[in-house]
Amino acid sequence: MPDNYNYSPWVTIVIPCYQQQAFLSRALRSLKEQTFSHLEVIVIDDGSEPAIHIPSEFNNVTLIRQENAGLSAARNTGLEVARGDFIKFLDADDALTPRCIELQVASLRNKADTISCIAFVEVNEVSGKSNQIYPAFRDPLSAISLINFGPPHIYLYKTEHVRETGGFAVSERVRGGHEDYDLVFRLIVGGKDICTVHDTGAVYYKRPGSMSSKQHNMNRTRALVWLYNASTAIRANRILTEEQLLSFLVGMVLVLQNTEGDIRKDFAPVLHFFNEKLAKTRFKISNKKMNALKHLLDSEPETRVFSSQIKTISDAGEETEASTIHLTDPRFYLKDREITFPDNYLIRVLVQAKKYNQRFALFGITDSGRSLLEMLKAAGIFPALVTDFGWQRFASVEDLKVEAPASLAASTVELVVISPDSDRASILPVLSEICPDIEII
Repeated sequence: MPDNYNYSPWVTIVIPCYQQQAFLSRALRSLKEQTFSHLEVIVIDDGSEPAIHIPSEFNNVTLIRQENAGLSAARNTGLEVARGDFIKFLDADDALTPRCIELQVASLRNKADTISCIAFVEVNEVSGKSNQIYPAFRDPLSAISLINFGPPHIYLYKTEHVRETGGFAVSERVRGGHEDYDLVFRLIVGGKDICTVHDTGAVYYKRPGSMSSKQHNMNRTRALVWLYNASTAIRANRILTEEQLLSFLVGMVLVLQNTEGDIRKDFAPVLHFFNEKLAKTRFKISNKKMNALKHLLDSEPETRVFSSQIKTISDAGEETEASTIHLTDPRFYLKDREITFPDNYLIRVLVQAKKYNQRFALFGITDSGRSLLEMLKAAGIFPALVTDFGWQRFASVEDLKVEAPASLAASTVELVVISPDSDRASILPVLSEICPDIEII
């Protein structure tokens, strides 16, 4: 399939289903409501008793029954028969928002070796509470070494890419889960890029008894998946930059913190790799983050020795800059704070701020303004200045000096982003007078 496709490609949705008849209609209904029409829907009944049936309201759904073989094998069955140019794996108890497929197909236009990753909302079916989670990272390899970005249905793959990598693993390392994390990790280590869509496209339901609630098994398989893929990346000489080295080091500590038993001894070759690399590397990282990193390294006996080995450029008397590397999670959460970003606002900001990186200003030191700034910096997007009517109250925010609005007149910024919970009615007239020719979002 050409990457600059001038036709509407087909997308295959594979739904593995084992004893989840009660949830299946919700998933299928979310597909029926898609604004993208070229869909092939395949449900794999992985040995359910009684057998899964497709409600009559959902036509054009292919049902394949097989003996129980597990989640990876069920997904691979769908992969084998898929006819779509793209493929998405949707669990039977989850759902998509109506524009999910449309937005992700559009995001992959003119992108050859790329996976599309969309924002999602995580819903606790017991408490009813939800979190919006947005992908926000610059380097996919660094980010995937820290954490799985989300559930399997946030990704849209080119079908040929998944087939080329062998589909989902069915080996011991994924017996307790993380099959999707393993697949994405393998694809990224193999050189695939990720583009991100900042609309909310997937709904991930959590409840007692779901696979994600079985923490012990998940911790074990995450360790095995991380170790396998990190070892592959090391052998392929893929960990090259300072950010990648630091992210893999932190990722290893995070895995070890939740790993018990004999698996820990299998980390010896990776520990040896870091021992050699750290002896030759000086990091450009702020003292604040360096202290956090050393505290993290001290938390595990295997990595404690690295705490004294870590060297920074500032040790040599040079200026240290604040690093944008996230020490634990490269995603952006809208939780704990009662903040809602309209999807169209986020898309406009992310697209335009990336276009004018280091040539735009952020107006409004509000809760949403701080959250937006955090998200942009995590994605490698930096404002030239930050301003607010009450600028005197703030020395700095996120290591950026807060300046008076009048400073915009003498600046070279080409875009001003107003935080969404600021009083736009009072801000716009002032900005129009100070900088009448600058684009404002």
